[in-house]
Amino acid sequence: MFGLFAMLSAPVLNDVATTVSGYDKPEDEIVLEFQEASAKPYSPAVKAIIQKAYGSKLHPLVFPSSKISRSDLFEIVSAVAMKQADWKLEKIMRQSKILQGVATTRIMRFQDDFVILVSERSTPRGSVSRVDMRSKSRLGQGDLGANAARIEHFLGQVREAVAAKVGPL
Repeated sequence: MFGLFAMLSAPVLNDVATTVSGYDKPEDEIVLEFQEASAKPYSPAVKAIIQKAYGSKLHPLVFPSSKISRSDLFEIVSAVAMKQADWKLEKIMRQSKILQGVATTRIMRFQDDFVILVSERSTPRGSVSRVDMRSKSRLGQGDLGANAARIEHFLGQVREAVAAKVGPL
């Protein structure tokens, strides 16, 4: 019952990402190329809707680089992505640490494009390894929350896999 309520109360969006403010590094432009429509930045109104609906749930995964390197994190992300039943990985770009693919929804068999970027960033607290993800429906203007749920589920699995490898963070 809760799942149905969540689907029906989801905002009318078909493009959701962990980072709604845009991307700031050259390799991040590759992330935006996975579907032409995704190359357009979110409007302030859409950013507000995403933040209101998913703000506390959808954010990049960030780990201290001293605990897990970008390369090791990419290997974990790749392994978790390969285990997703309804996903087809189309590109695995090991050098730039980017995965691209298509997820097929279970009920209606709609296809949604996704892209995952593993990066390393400097922060005031030190260097971090970071996972960002974007998922966009190919059809329609609303997705009943499928893209956000996909991101949240996947990042949860990555978080668990990292914890299993390096211990609690």
